[in-house]
Amino acid sequence: MGGRLESASEDSVWKDIAPPAFIAEIPKDSWSDEQKKMAADHDKAVLELTDARDKRRKALDAEMRKLQENIKGSCDAFDARLDALFHTKLDTEQRIIRDELRLLQLAKALQQDGLLRTREAKLLRDAHGHRGEAEVTIEQAADAQAVLAEIQAEYDGLVAADKAMEKAFKQRREFGDQDAGVVEQLFRLFRRRPKRIVSGTDAVTIPPLDRGTDCPEGASAKAWETTVVLREEKLQMEANVRVQAANLADMTAYVKRCTEAAEQARSLSSNVLDELTLVQTMRSEAIVDASILIVLKHGQVEVVHPNEFDPEFQDAILVHRSVVEDLNAILRKLGAAKVDHLRRRMELRKGIHMLEWELRRLQMCVHFQ
Repeated sequence: MGGRLESASEDSVWKDIAPPAFIAEIPKDSWSDEQKKMAADHDKAVLELTDARDKRRKALDAEMRKLQENIKGSCDAFDARLDALFHTKLDTEQRIIRDELRLLQLAKALQQDGLLRTREAKLLRDAHGHRGEAEVTIEQAADAQAVLAEIQAEYDGLVAADKAMEKAFKQRREFGDQDAGVVEQLFRLFRRRPKRIVSGTDAVTIPPLDRGTDCPEGASAKAWETTVVLREEKLQMEANVRVQAANLADMTAYVKRCTEAAEQARSLSSNVLDELTLVQTMRSEAIVDASILIVLKHGQVEVVHPNEFDPEFQDAILVHRSVVEDLNAILRKLGAAKVDHLRRRMELRKGIHMLEWELRRLQMCVHFQ
């Protein structure tokens, strides 16, 4: 084929036929019969060549259209295959992303469950420790309260004995033969104390009575000695009262500290138990309220988001498709009824307009007749 796609015979139709030499040299009127025959043969050959060219051109056009259709079909098939591959790629990437999201959610759930388990174990240990501490402090507070009651009873007894001694001073038989004024003076000496007495367990130095300077006039020796003895006993009892009062104050403070410690331990135990209950509730909710991934088409999501690039579905409600389809069927039925009503209303108004027009035509006919 000489390096061509067409054969030499197919290519020959595109070569022009050279006219005879006499056509350009000799006028047509001077042609001989043989020359006329040659010219007629030339014209016939040119006409056949033109027909052959037309046929060849049509064949080439048909072949070109066929090739174009084949090329277009190949391109369409390639585009369809490429589109299918593209959608397959998108679907595969979406599946991969969904699986990665499921894995992340699972890892997050496991991490949160591990943190909650660790927190729950720590709270259980803290609750046990606070409970034991509360029991110890409550027991200490109870023991201290019992000791406080004993000290309070002893203190009350000493105070009552001190008051009884002071009350019975004037009724002593040793003062039966003494004048009332002398007894009153002796009672004042019995009750006389320095203006400032150090309280507590510290020793209190009180000067003794001096018979030469303190003894009232008219008092007998026996009455004076009785007053001195009773005063010493009274001073000793007052010292015992002060010591017992100091012990009572110390024990009261200790009981208060024990009670506050018990309340604090009880409060800490209660707070730990409340937090433990909250953690256990969160674990139970995490088990029951699990996150699941639902694939929805774009047209099936009817939630308006403030930010479309960051959608929020916290307030969204998952409705079954049948509910939406039933509601759409009801809406279509009501819409069709409304359209039918509007169509009948339009036909009715059209009839009314036609009757009005006919009435005006008849009125005009009557008027002009």
